[in-house]
Amino acid sequence: MAHSDDKGLVLPPALAPMHVVIVPIFKTTEDLQTIKSYLAPELDKLQKSSFTITSQFLDNFSIPITIKIDDDDQKSPGWKYNEYELKGVPLRIAIGKRDVENGQVELYRRDTGEKIIVKIEEFADAVITLLNEIQQSLFMKHETFSKEHTFIVDTYEEFKEKIEQ
Repeated sequence: MAHSDDKGLVLPPALAPMHVVIVPIFKTTEDLQTIKSYLAPELDKLQKSSFTITSQFLDNFSIPITIKIDDDDQKSPGWKYNEYELKGVPLRIAIGKRDVENGQVELYRRDTGEKIIVKIEEFADAVITLLNEIQQSLFMKHETFSKEHTFIVDTYEEFKEKIEQ
């Protein structure tokens, strides 16, 4: 229950089976190939990369980044956005022909709903940085929530009062 909101799951990258989903926005197979070619060098960097989880309970550990390119032409981009939001994928990447022309990529953070535009040259580094930020942000949010909602009671009456609140 700690890893959700009204739109679906909000998974920390350390728990997510898929870290990044790329939703190409295309009309023709040529557009799709152009987008894939455009992303290829940065995707190679990402697939060889990992992000590091820092924990007070465990030694730091690295997690390889998992990526999916959803190039299904039977579903609209909006349908795909909703599907991956429900599944809690930490980062969604949207890229269309205009983004290719402008040399940019749109990143969407599942935890905050923030959209970030980055230059293609910064794409791989931005993804790694954001996955670390999302992990840390969700940890801090959970820690704050736990502190605010944990109470010590000494009597059954106090217990009932806290439950009512």
